[in-house]
Amino acid sequence: MFAETSGNKFLVFDTNQIITISELKRMVFEKFPIFEKQPFKIALNQNFVSNDDMNINENDEIAFLPPFAGG
Repeated sequence: MFAETSGNKFLVFDTNQIITISELKRMVFEKFPIFEKQPFKIALNQNFVSNDDMNINENDEIAFLPPFAGG
């Protein structure tokens, strides 16, 4: 859903500093305001994030994941 809306499978943000998950969300929402209204979870290096204050380091992989069900 995010890839279809943004037209990109990957987004690259060039920063000269360590940022947090919260700051990344703000940057994404500024670029794509529609995402702010969509439910999603964030994974950092393939682990779900439970704290928006976690730091993101260079070359970390962040995934915005829509709600999903399975069993």
